[in-house]
Amino acid sequence: MHQCKHQTTLNSVREWTAASDHCSVVQQFLWRTLKFSYSLNLPSHADLLAMTQYYYPRRCDMKVYVCDFGPGRFQKMEVPLGESSMEDRFLKGNRDIADSLSSNASWPHTEIEALTLRDRDRMQDMLDVQKILRRGHPDLAEINNHLNRNALQDLSADLSHDVQWRAKHLGKSLSYWELVRSDFARFLLTMTAPGGVDYIDMNINEHLRLSSEAQAEDEQCSILGLLFEIFSETGSATWYQRSVDWFLVYILTEIAIKPNNYRMGCNAPSMMRTYQGIVQDLKAKRYDEFKRRASVALVREYLACIDEITTLIGILKINKALLQRLEDRLGDVLKGERTITPDNEHGESSMSRVQWASGIVDDNTLIAKELLADLHISLNALFQLRSIEQNELAIVADSQNQAVLVFTGVTIIFLPLSFFTSYFGMNLKGVVDTPKSELYFWKVCGTLGFVLFLLVALYAFRQRLKVRVESMMKGGIGGSLPL
Repeated sequence: MHQCKHQTTLNSVREWTAASDHCSVVQQFLWRTLKFSYSLNLPSHADLLAMTQYYYPRRCDMKVYVCDFGPGRFQKMEVPLGESSMEDRFLKGNRDIADSLSSNASWPHTEIEALTLRDRDRMQDMLDVQKILRRGHPDLAEINNHLNRNALQDLSADLSHDVQWRAKHLGKSLSYWELVRSDFARFLLTMTAPGGVDYIDMNINEHLRLSSEAQAEDEQCSILGLLFEIFSETGSATWYQRSVDWFLVYILTEIAIKPNNYRMGCNAPSMMRTYQGIVQDLKAKRYDEFKRRASVALVREYLACIDEITTLIGILKINKALLQRLEDRLGDVLKGERTITPDNEHGESSMSRVQWASGIVDDNTLIAKELLADLHISLNALFQLRSIEQNELAIVADSQNQAVLVFTGVTIIFLPLSFFTSYFGMNLKGVVDTPKSELYFWKVCGTLGFVLFLLVALYAFRQRLKVRVESMMKGGIGGSLPL
Protein backbone atom coordinates (compact mmCIF):
# COMPACT_ATOMS: atom_id res chain seq x y z
CA MET A 1 0.00 0.00 0.00
CA HIS A 2 2.78 2.43 0.93
CA GLN A 3 4.68 1.47 -2.20
CA CYS A 4 1.67 2.30 -4.40
CA LYS A 5 1.28 5.66 -2.68
CA HIS A 6 4.93 6.60 -3.18
CA GLN A 7 4.80 5.39 -6.78
CA THR A 8 1.78 7.65 -7.39
CA THR A 9 3.66 10.58 -5.87
CA LEU A 10 6.69 9.90 -8.08
CA ASN A 11 4.52 9.72 -11.21
CA SER A 12 2.99 13.09 -10.31
CA VAL A 13 6.46 14.58 -9.88
CA ARG A 14 7.50 13.17 -13.26
CA GLU A 15 4.48 14.74 -14.95
CA TRP A 16 5.21 18.06 -13.29
CA THR A 17 8.86 17.88 -14.42
CA ALA A 18 7.86 17.02 -17.99
CA ALA A 19 5.38 19.91 -18.08
CA SER A 20 7.98 22.38 -16.77
CA ASP A 21 10.65 21.18 -19.20
CA HIS A 22 8.45 21.24 -22.31
CA CYS A 23 6.47 24.40 -21.77
CA SER A 24 6.62 26.99 -24.53
CA VAL A 25 8.89 30.04 -24.59
CA VAL A 26 5.95 32.30 -23.83
CA GLN A 27 4.95 30.15 -20.82
CA GLN A 28 8.49 30.23 -19.47
CA PHE A 29 8.65 34.00 -19.90
CA LEU A 30 5.35 34.50 -18.09
CA TRP A 31 6.37 32.13 -15.30
CA ARG A 32 9.75 33.79 -14.73
CA THR A 33 8.55 37.38 -14.97
CA LEU A 34 4.97 37.31 -13.69
CA LYS A 35 5.31 34.19 -11.49
CA PHE A 36 2.50 32.35 -13.24
CA SER A 37 2.32 28.71 -12.20
CA TYR A 38 2.16 25.61 -14.32
CA SER A 39 -1.11 23.80 -14.83
CA LEU A 40 0.30 20.76 -12.96
CA ASN A 41 1.02 21.18 -9.25
CA LEU A 42 3.65 19.46 -7.16
CA PRO A 43 2.56 16.95 -4.53
CA SER A 44 2.48 18.20 -0.95
CA HIS A 45 5.63 18.68 1.11
CA ALA A 46 4.72 15.72 3.32
CA ASP A 47 4.21 13.40 0.32
CA LEU A 48 7.52 14.46 -1.23
CA LEU A 49 9.35 13.89 2.04
CA ALA A 50 7.76 10.46 2.55
CA MET A 51 8.57 9.44 -1.03
CA THR A 52 12.21 10.53 -0.69
CA GLN A 53 12.73 8.67 2.58
CA TYR A 54 11.05 5.57 1.13
CA TYR A 55 13.50 5.32 -1.77
CA TYR A 56 16.44 6.69 0.26
CA PRO A 57 15.93 5.74 3.92
CA ARG A 58 17.47 7.95 6.56
CA ARG A 59 20.77 6.49 7.73
CA CYS A 60 19.58 6.51 11.33
CA ASP A 61 16.65 4.24 10.37
CA MET A 62 18.85 1.60 8.73
CA LYS A 63 19.05 -1.75 10.51
CA VAL A 64 22.32 -3.23 11.70
CA TYR A 65 22.23 -7.01 12.20
CA VAL A 66 24.20 -8.07 15.27
CA CYS A 67 24.63 -11.86 15.43
CA ASP A 68 25.96 -14.01 18.26
CA PHE A 69 27.12 -17.54 17.35
CA GLY A 70 27.89 -20.43 19.66
CA PRO A 71 27.76 -24.25 19.57
CA GLY A 72 24.08 -25.02 18.97
CA ARG A 73 23.20 -21.39 19.60
CA PHE A 74 22.39 -18.47 17.32
CA GLN A 75 20.98 -15.10 18.26
CA LYS A 76 20.20 -12.23 15.88
CA MET A 77 19.44 -8.67 16.94
CA GLU A 78 18.37 -5.70 14.86
CA VAL A 79 19.72 -2.35 16.01
CA PRO A 80 19.05 0.99 14.28
CA LEU A 81 22.23 2.58 13.00
CA GLY A 82 21.23 5.85 14.67
CA GLU A 83 21.62 4.41 18.14
CA SER A 84 25.27 3.50 17.71
CA SER A 85 27.72 2.84 14.90
CA MET A 86 29.54 -0.44 14.36
CA GLU A 87 32.72 1.19 15.63
CA ASP A 88 30.95 2.12 18.87
CA ARG A 89 29.86 -1.47 19.45
CA PHE A 90 32.99 -3.40 18.60
CA LEU A 91 36.07 -1.28 18.04
CA LYS A 92 36.00 1.77 20.31
CA GLY A 93 39.15 1.71 22.37
CA ASN A 94 40.31 -1.57 20.76
CA ARG A 95 41.84 -0.45 17.47
CA ASP A 96 45.23 -1.76 18.55
CA ILE A 97 43.93 -5.33 18.37
CA ALA A 98 45.25 -7.21 15.34
CA ASP A 99 43.16 -9.72 13.45
CA SER A 100 44.61 -13.20 13.50
CA LEU A 101 45.34 -13.28 9.76
CA SER A 102 47.43 -10.10 9.90
CA SER A 103 50.89 -9.63 11.37
CA ASN A 104 50.31 -5.96 12.19
CA ALA A 105 47.98 -4.34 14.66
CA SER A 106 45.44 -2.57 12.49
CA TRP A 107 41.80 -1.98 11.83
CA PRO A 108 40.42 -5.41 10.82
CA HIS A 109 38.78 -4.02 7.69
CA THR A 110 38.53 -6.11 4.51
CA GLU A 111 36.94 -4.93 1.27
CA ILE A 112 35.49 -6.97 -1.58
CA GLU A 113 33.48 -6.04 -4.64
CA ALA A 114 29.91 -7.36 -4.49
CA LEU A 115 27.61 -7.82 -7.47
CA THR A 116 23.91 -7.89 -6.63
CA LEU A 117 20.88 -8.15 -8.88
CA ARG A 118 18.41 -5.29 -8.44
CA ASP A 119 15.01 -4.54 -9.91
CA ARG A 120 15.47 -2.23 -12.90
CA ASP A 121 12.23 -0.32 -12.38
CA ARG A 122 13.05 0.39 -8.75
CA MET A 123 16.56 1.54 -9.63
CA GLN A 124 15.13 3.83 -12.28
CA ASP A 125 12.69 5.22 -9.71
CA MET A 126 15.58 5.92 -7.34
CA LEU A 127 17.55 7.64 -10.08
CA ASP A 128 14.54 9.76 -11.08
CA VAL A 129 13.89 10.83 -7.47
CA GLN A 130 17.48 11.97 -7.06
CA LYS A 131 17.65 13.62 -10.48
CA ILE A 132 14.39 15.54 -10.07
CA LEU A 133 14.85 16.70 -6.48
CA ARG A 134 18.46 17.77 -7.05
CA ARG A 135 17.79 19.75 -10.22
CA GLY A 136 17.79 23.06 -8.34
CA HIS A 137 14.24 24.11 -9.15
CA PRO A 138 12.90 26.90 -6.88
CA ASP A 139 9.76 24.92 -6.06
CA LEU A 140 11.94 22.08 -4.71
CA ALA A 141 14.17 24.25 -2.53
CA GLU A 142 12.01 23.80 0.58
CA ILE A 143 12.12 19.99 0.53
CA ASN A 144 15.90 19.98 -0.07
CA ASN A 145 16.51 22.46 2.74
CA HIS A 146 14.45 20.29 5.09
CA LEU A 147 16.41 17.16 4.13
CA ASN A 148 19.77 18.88 4.56
CA ARG A 149 18.87 20.38 7.94
CA ASN A 150 18.02 16.93 9.28
CA ALA A 151 20.76 14.97 7.48
CA LEU A 152 22.52 13.98 10.74
CA GLN A 153 19.39 13.76 12.83
CA ASP A 154 19.29 10.89 15.35
CA LEU A 155 22.78 9.65 14.48
CA SER A 156 25.07 8.84 17.38
CA ALA A 157 27.54 11.52 18.40
CA ASP A 158 30.57 9.46 17.35
CA LEU A 159 29.14 8.58 13.96
CA SER A 160 28.05 12.17 13.37
CA HIS A 161 31.56 13.35 14.21
CA ASP A 162 33.09 10.80 11.84
CA VAL A 163 30.81 11.87 8.99
CA GLN A 164 31.65 15.53 9.50
CA TRP A 165 35.36 14.70 9.43
CA ARG A 166 34.94 12.70 6.20
CA ALA A 167 33.03 15.55 4.55
CA LYS A 168 35.77 18.02 5.41
CA HIS A 169 38.56 15.63 4.39
CA LEU A 170 36.97 14.73 1.02
CA GLY A 171 35.70 18.23 0.23
CA LYS A 172 32.09 17.06 0.15
CA SER A 173 29.04 18.99 1.20
CA LEU A 174 27.41 17.55 4.30
CA SER A 175 24.02 17.16 2.65
CA TYR A 176 21.32 14.51 2.72
CA TRP A 177 22.05 13.44 -0.84
CA GLU A 178 25.76 12.91 -0.14
CA LEU A 179 24.86 10.63 2.77
CA VAL A 180 22.42 8.47 0.84
CA ARG A 181 24.56 8.17 -2.29
CA SER A 182 26.07 5.08 -0.69
CA ASP A 183 23.00 3.29 -2.07
CA PHE A 184 24.81 3.50 -5.42
CA ALA A 185 28.45 3.99 -4.43
CA ARG A 186 30.52 4.65 -1.32
CA PHE A 187 30.91 8.32 -0.43
CA LEU A 188 30.54 9.95 2.99
CA LEU A 189 28.90 6.87 4.46
CA THR A 190 29.84 3.31 3.52
CA MET A 191 26.60 1.95 4.96
CA THR A 192 23.80 1.25 2.53
CA ALA A 193 20.35 -0.21 2.84
CA PRO A 194 20.33 -4.01 2.32
CA GLY A 195 18.68 -5.19 -0.82
CA GLY A 196 19.11 -7.09 -4.02
CA VAL A 197 19.19 -10.74 -5.03
CA ASP A 198 22.34 -12.82 -4.61
CA TYR A 199 21.08 -16.18 -5.93
CA ILE A 200 19.55 -17.06 -9.28
CA ASP A 201 16.59 -19.42 -9.51
CA MET A 202 13.24 -19.80 -11.24
CA ASN A 203 11.60 -17.24 -8.92
CA ILE A 204 14.11 -14.45 -9.51
CA ASN A 205 11.50 -12.06 -10.92
CA GLU A 206 9.37 -12.45 -7.82
CA HIS A 207 12.39 -12.00 -5.57
CA LEU A 208 13.37 -8.79 -7.34
CA ARG A 209 9.98 -7.26 -6.59
CA LEU A 210 10.29 -7.89 -2.85
CA SER A 211 11.11 -5.06 -0.47
CA SER A 212 14.71 -4.67 0.69
CA GLU A 213 13.87 -5.95 4.16
CA ALA A 214 12.08 -9.02 2.77
CA GLN A 215 15.00 -9.79 0.45
CA ALA A 216 17.49 -9.64 3.31
CA GLU A 217 15.42 -12.13 5.33
CA ASP A 218 14.80 -14.60 2.48
CA GLU A 219 17.36 -17.42 2.21
CA GLN A 220 16.63 -17.79 -1.51
CA CYS A 221 17.48 -14.12 -2.11
CA SER A 222 20.43 -12.99 -0.06
CA ILE A 223 23.55 -14.15 1.70
CA LEU A 224 22.21 -12.72 4.96
CA GLY A 225 19.09 -14.84 4.71
CA LEU A 226 21.22 -17.87 3.86
CA LEU A 227 23.45 -17.40 6.89
CA PHE A 228 20.47 -16.93 9.17
CA GLU A 229 18.91 -20.14 7.85
CA ILE A 230 22.05 -22.32 7.88
CA PHE A 231 23.25 -21.39 11.36
CA SER A 232 19.91 -20.72 13.06
CA GLU A 233 19.82 -24.22 14.63
CA THR A 234 23.42 -25.42 14.71
CA GLY A 235 25.13 -22.12 15.47
CA SER A 236 28.89 -22.61 15.20
CA ALA A 237 28.76 -26.36 15.84
CA THR A 238 29.37 -27.18 12.14
CA TRP A 239 32.22 -24.70 11.71
CA TYR A 240 35.61 -26.16 10.93
CA GLN A 241 37.08 -23.66 13.35
CA ARG A 242 34.99 -21.55 15.71
CA SER A 243 36.68 -18.22 15.02
CA VAL A 244 35.97 -14.91 13.39
CA ASP A 245 38.57 -15.77 10.73
CA TRP A 246 36.71 -18.85 9.52
CA PHE A 247 33.36 -17.03 9.47
CA LEU A 248 34.90 -14.06 7.63
CA VAL A 249 36.37 -16.38 4.98
CA TYR A 250 33.00 -18.10 4.63
CA ILE A 251 31.24 -14.77 4.01
CA LEU A 252 33.95 -13.47 1.64
CA THR A 253 33.86 -16.60 -0.50
CA GLU A 254 30.06 -16.40 -0.77
CA ILE A 255 30.24 -12.74 -1.78
CA ALA A 256 33.05 -13.35 -4.29
CA ILE A 257 30.96 -15.72 -6.44
CA LYS A 258 27.54 -14.05 -6.20
CA PRO A 259 25.12 -13.85 -7.86
CA ASN A 260 25.14 -17.60 -8.47
CA ASN A 261 22.86 -20.57 -8.91
CA TYR A 262 24.49 -23.01 -6.51
CA ARG A 263 21.44 -23.06 -4.27
CA MET A 264 19.47 -24.65 -7.14
CA GLY A 265 22.10 -27.01 -8.56
CA CYS A 266 24.17 -27.09 -11.73
CA ASN A 267 21.15 -27.42 -14.02
CA ALA A 268 19.82 -23.99 -13.03
CA PRO A 269 20.84 -21.09 -15.33
CA SER A 270 24.02 -19.40 -14.17
CA MET A 271 25.01 -15.76 -14.68
CA MET A 272 27.49 -16.52 -17.45
CA ARG A 273 25.13 -18.94 -19.19
CA THR A 274 22.50 -16.22 -19.24
CA TYR A 275 24.92 -13.83 -20.90
CA GLN A 276 25.82 -16.51 -23.44
CA GLY A 277 22.17 -16.62 -24.49
CA ILE A 278 22.03 -12.82 -24.71
CA VAL A 279 25.14 -12.71 -26.91
CA GLN A 280 23.71 -15.37 -29.23
CA ASP A 281 20.48 -13.38 -29.61
CA LEU A 282 22.43 -10.23 -30.45
CA LYS A 283 24.50 -12.07 -33.03
CA ALA A 284 21.34 -13.42 -34.68
CA LYS A 285 19.92 -9.90 -35.01
CA ARG A 286 22.83 -8.88 -37.25
CA TYR A 287 21.13 -10.54 -40.20
CA ASP A 288 17.82 -8.72 -39.84
CA GLU A 289 16.75 -6.44 -42.68
CA PHE A 290 18.24 -2.97 -42.42
CA LYS A 291 16.07 -0.45 -40.59
CA ARG A 292 17.49 2.87 -39.53
CA ARG A 293 16.07 3.10 -36.02
CA ALA A 294 16.27 -0.63 -35.44
CA SER A 295 19.98 -0.63 -36.29
CA VAL A 296 20.70 2.18 -33.85
CA ALA A 297 18.80 0.33 -31.11
CA LEU A 298 20.75 -2.86 -31.89
CA VAL A 299 24.09 -1.06 -31.60
CA ARG A 300 22.99 0.34 -28.25
CA GLU A 301 22.14 -3.18 -27.06
CA TYR A 302 25.61 -4.32 -28.09
CA LEU A 303 27.29 -1.44 -26.26
CA ALA A 304 25.19 -2.00 -23.12
CA CYS A 305 26.09 -5.69 -23.08
CA ILE A 306 29.79 -4.86 -23.60
CA ASP A 307 29.70 -2.42 -20.69
CA GLU A 308 28.03 -4.98 -18.43
CA ILE A 309 30.47 -7.76 -19.21
CA THR A 310 33.43 -5.37 -18.85
CA THR A 311 32.14 -4.43 -15.39
CA LEU A 312 31.78 -8.11 -14.51
CA ILE A 313 35.37 -8.79 -15.53
CA GLY A 314 36.60 -5.90 -13.39
CA ILE A 315 34.72 -7.19 -10.34
CA LEU A 316 35.97 -10.74 -10.91
CA LYS A 317 39.58 -9.52 -11.13
CA ILE A 318 39.31 -7.64 -7.84
CA ASN A 319 37.73 -10.64 -6.11
CA LYS A 320 40.35 -12.98 -7.57
CA ALA A 321 43.11 -10.80 -6.15
CA LEU A 322 41.52 -10.89 -2.69
CA LEU A 323 41.02 -14.66 -2.82
CA GLN A 324 44.62 -15.09 -3.91
CA ARG A 325 45.85 -13.05 -0.94
CA LEU A 326 43.69 -15.11 1.39
CA GLU A 327 44.98 -18.34 -0.11
CA ASP A 328 48.60 -17.21 0.23
CA ARG A 329 48.08 -16.15 3.82
CA LEU A 330 46.29 -19.36 4.74
CA GLY A 331 49.09 -21.31 3.06
CA ASP A 332 51.63 -19.59 5.28
CA VAL A 333 49.55 -20.49 8.31
CA LEU A 334 49.35 -24.16 7.27
CA LYS A 335 53.13 -24.29 6.75
CA GLY A 336 53.68 -23.85 10.43
CA GLU A 337 53.41 -20.17 11.21
CA ARG A 338 50.47 -21.06 13.40
CA THR A 339 48.98 -24.38 14.39
CA ILE A 340 45.27 -24.65 13.71
CA THR A 341 43.32 -27.22 15.65
CA PRO A 342 39.94 -27.84 13.97
CA ASP A 343 36.88 -27.74 16.18
CA ASN A 344 35.00 -29.89 13.68
CA GLU A 345 37.10 -32.16 11.46
CA HIS A 346 34.13 -32.87 9.19
CA GLY A 347 33.62 -29.18 8.48
CA GLU A 348 34.88 -27.27 5.48
CA SER A 349 38.23 -25.61 6.07
CA SER A 350 39.02 -22.04 5.13
CA MET A 351 41.55 -23.14 2.51
CA SER A 352 39.06 -25.42 0.76
CA ARG A 353 36.50 -22.60 0.76
CA VAL A 354 38.96 -20.16 -0.79
CA GLN A 355 40.15 -22.65 -3.43
CA TRP A 356 36.53 -23.50 -4.31
CA ALA A 357 35.58 -19.84 -4.75
CA SER A 358 38.81 -19.06 -6.62
CA GLY A 359 38.10 -21.80 -9.16
CA ILE A 360 34.60 -20.47 -9.80
CA VAL A 361 35.92 -16.92 -10.23
CA ASP A 362 38.54 -18.20 -12.73
CA ASP A 363 35.89 -20.04 -14.75
CA ASN A 364 33.56 -17.03 -14.83
CA THR A 365 36.43 -14.71 -15.80
CA LEU A 366 37.40 -16.97 -18.72
CA ILE A 367 33.82 -17.16 -19.98
CA ALA A 368 33.34 -13.40 -19.60
CA LYS A 369 36.50 -12.61 -21.58
CA GLU A 370 35.42 -14.97 -24.37
CA LEU A 371 31.99 -13.35 -24.49
CA LEU A 372 33.54 -9.87 -24.59
CA ALA A 373 35.82 -10.82 -27.48
CA ASP A 374 32.87 -12.42 -29.30
CA LEU A 375 30.81 -9.25 -28.84
CA HIS A 376 33.54 -7.03 -30.27
CA ILE A 377 33.94 -9.28 -33.32
CA SER A 378 30.19 -9.43 -33.81
CA LEU A 379 29.84 -5.66 -33.50
CA ASN A 380 32.54 -5.10 -36.12
CA ALA A 381 30.76 -7.53 -38.44
CA LEU A 382 27.51 -5.64 -37.84
CA PHE A 383 29.16 -2.36 -38.85
CA GLN A 384 30.53 -3.96 -42.02
CA LEU A 385 27.14 -5.39 -42.99
CA ARG A 386 25.42 -2.07 -42.38
CA SER A 387 28.10 -0.25 -44.41
CA ILE A 388 27.49 -2.52 -47.39
CA GLU A 389 23.73 -2.03 -47.08
CA GLN A 390 24.21 1.74 -46.82
CA ASN A 391 26.31 1.76 -50.00
CA GLU A 392 23.62 -0.14 -51.88
CA LEU A 393 20.94 2.18 -50.58
CA ALA A 394 23.08 5.17 -51.56
CA ILE A 395 23.25 3.89 -55.16
CA VAL A 396 19.47 3.52 -55.29
CA ALA A 397 19.01 6.94 -53.68
CA ASP A 398 21.38 8.52 -56.23
CA SER A 399 19.29 7.28 -59.15
CA GLN A 400 16.15 8.55 -57.45
CA ASN A 401 17.80 11.91 -56.83
CA GLN A 402 18.61 12.24 -60.52
CA ALA A 403 14.96 11.66 -61.42
CA VAL A 404 13.85 14.19 -58.82
CA LEU A 405 16.40 16.67 -60.18
CA VAL A 406 14.88 16.42 -63.66
CA PHE A 407 11.36 17.01 -62.32
CA THR A 408 12.62 19.91 -60.22
CA GLY A 409 14.21 21.56 -63.24
CA VAL A 410 11.01 21.20 -65.24
CA THR A 411 9.01 22.64 -62.35
CA ILE A 412 11.34 25.64 -61.94
CA ILE A 413 10.96 26.49 -65.63
CA PHE A 414 7.24 25.94 -66.14
CA LEU A 415 5.73 26.88 -62.75
CA PRO A 416 6.35 30.67 -63.13
CA LEU A 417 5.21 30.50 -66.75
CA SER A 418 2.02 28.74 -65.72
CA PHE A 419 1.34 31.35 -63.04
CA PHE A 420 1.84 34.37 -65.28
CA THR A 421 -0.06 32.92 -68.21
CA SER A 422 -2.95 32.08 -65.90
CA TYR A 423 -2.93 35.49 -64.24
CA PHE A 424 -2.57 37.64 -67.34
CA GLY A 425 -4.91 35.38 -69.28
CA MET A 426 -7.83 36.36 -67.03
CA ASN A 427 -10.05 38.73 -69.03
CA LEU A 428 -11.24 40.55 -65.92
CA LYS A 429 -11.18 44.11 -64.62
CA GLY A 430 -10.66 44.05 -60.90
CA VAL A 431 -12.31 41.37 -58.80
CA VAL A 432 -15.53 40.00 -60.27
CA ASP A 433 -18.83 41.11 -58.69
CA THR A 434 -17.02 43.41 -56.24
CA PRO A 435 -15.90 47.04 -56.34
CA LYS A 436 -12.39 45.87 -55.33
CA SER A 437 -9.43 46.32 -57.64
CA GLU A 438 -6.46 44.11 -58.34
CA LEU A 439 -4.41 46.15 -55.86
CA TYR A 440 -6.73 45.03 -53.07
CA PHE A 441 -6.22 41.42 -54.14
CA TRP A 442 -2.42 41.73 -53.87
CA LYS A 443 -2.60 43.50 -50.52
CA VAL A 444 -4.69 40.73 -48.98
CA CYS A 445 -2.95 37.74 -50.58
CA GLY A 446 0.55 39.20 -50.15
CA THR A 447 0.01 39.93 -46.45
CA LEU A 448 -1.44 36.48 -45.77
CA GLY A 449 1.39 34.83 -47.65
CA PHE A 450 4.03 36.75 -45.70
CA VAL A 451 2.40 35.95 -42.34
CA LEU A 452 2.13 32.27 -43.27
CA PHE A 453 5.80 32.16 -44.27
CA LEU A 454 6.80 33.86 -40.98
CA LEU A 455 4.81 31.36 -38.89
CA VAL A 456 6.36 28.42 -40.72
CA ALA A 457 9.86 29.85 -40.18
CA LEU A 458 9.23 30.41 -36.45
CA TYR A 459 7.98 26.84 -36.06
CA ALA A 460 10.95 25.42 -37.93
CA PHE A 461 13.47 27.25 -35.72
CA ARG A 462 11.51 27.09 -32.46
CA GLN A 463 14.19 25.16 -30.54
CA ARG A 464 16.95 27.63 -31.33
CA LEU A 465 14.67 30.54 -30.47
CA LYS A 466 13.81 28.88 -27.15
CA VAL A 467 17.50 28.48 -26.26
CA ARG A 468 18.21 32.12 -27.16
CA VAL A 469 15.27 33.44 -25.11
CA GLU A 470 16.31 31.34 -22.09
CA SER A 471 19.88 32.62 -22.27
CA MET A 472 18.64 36.23 -22.53
CA MET A 473 16.30 35.76 -19.54
CA LYS A 474 19.16 34.38 -17.46
CA GLY A 475 21.20 37.44 -18.32
CA GLY A 476 24.08 35.50 -19.81
CA ILE A 477 24.27 36.01 -23.55
CA GLY A 478 27.62 34.44 -24.20
CA GLY A 479 27.44 34.74 -27.96
CA SER A 480 25.11 34.80 -30.89
CA LEU A 481 23.23 31.68 -31.87
CA PRO A 482 22.82 31.34 -35.63
CA LEU A 483 19.29 30.80 -36.77
